[in-house]
Amino acid sequence: MIIDDDPTVHQLIKNQLSYLNVSIYSAFNGQEGIELADQILPKVIILDVQMPSMSGWEVLKSLKLQSLTSGIPIILLTTDDENTERYEIGANDYLFKPIDRDRLISKIEKYRSGDSDFSVLVIEDDWNVRSMLRRMLEKENCLVSEAADGYEALKVISDNQPQLILLDLTMPNVDGFEFIHLLRLTQGITSIPIIIITAKDLTEADTVRLSGSVQKIVQKSNFSSPQLFAEIGKRLQDLGIS
Repeated sequence: MIIDDDPTVHQLIKNQLSYLNVSIYSAFNGQEGIELADQILPKVIILDVQMPSMSGWEVLKSLKLQSLTSGIPIILLTTDDENTERYEIGANDYLFKPIDRDRLISKIEKYRSGDSDFSVLVIEDDWNVRSMLRRMLEKENCLVSEAADGYEALKVISDNQPQLILLDLTMPNVDGFEFIHLLRLTQGITSIPIIIITAKDLTEADTVRLSGSVQKIVQKSNFSSPQLFAEIGKRLQDLGIS
């Protein structure tokens, strides 16, 4: 799927990808792109950064905040060298304009073929934390989906069951404790490993509630950000994922 305000870019990409025998959908502004992505759930989205009315950054953030579209790989189109640093806020990759055909095909093949080895669901209400976790996991070649609370997470799991869950305990609507209970009760799922990532100081009662339901607990409050993600990486290694 292509989101770009320039019709010539759409035609160029379609021509360059014609031999791949893929269905290509077009949206010519940000809002149209968000609505279309929600309807068709494409394998890959090519997103222009510089668009009128609604920028590519706004579209990117909106797509990553919605549970249905949060796991779709997004490739940014940019003419600005500095934007290569900003793509880490949630995009999977980037391409410079004018578009190089070989690089375009390579990136499309990479993401549409599902090269990721391991699917992870990140359940966390803080968008910044989710984005950092996504970057870390994608560097380990994981396929990442997101949810902002337990209720959204249950909907994601009903569509596509992950192989690992990273779960915050303190969230609005349905918190981590209630999510675990509902996951077991409504989905009948007990086999997905769960790693708790929380700033909450766990009481003895909390520990008892989590006993037998989670594999690891990582305390946010015990680490700075780099240390926190290094510790999560260690936990993933313990599970044989990283």
